[in-house]
Amino acid sequence: MDRIKVSKILLVGVLAIAAVFAVYGGIEGPARAPLALPFLLAIPGFAWLSCPGNLKATDVAVLSIALTFAMEIAIGTLLLLCGLWSPQAGFGILLGMTAAGLVCTWTCSR
Repeated sequence: MDRIKVSKILLVGVLAIAAVFAVYGGIEGPARAPLALPFLLAIPGFAWLSCPGNLKATDVAVLSIALTFAMEIAIGTLLLLCGLWSPQAGFGILLGMTAAGLVCTWTCSR
């Protein structure tokens, strides 16, 4: 397996697990935000970037954050329109979309 793919999976996995503990693990107070924030800012979008190619690290970061915000806005809007607002449900859907992004971008032709 390619080193870049392995490092991408490890980064996404570690930050997703930390965010799961922050959201569902019953962690209270100020320790919750530093665990969940890195995942909520960039990781779902990063999982959907299949082949950054010649992009610089800053370009990848900007694309990751933009894709993540777009997904979060779409999820939040759908939950509100359906009358099913729940932060935990929205986070679960975001986790599912992150996993789907890793699966869909697993194969990458360079």
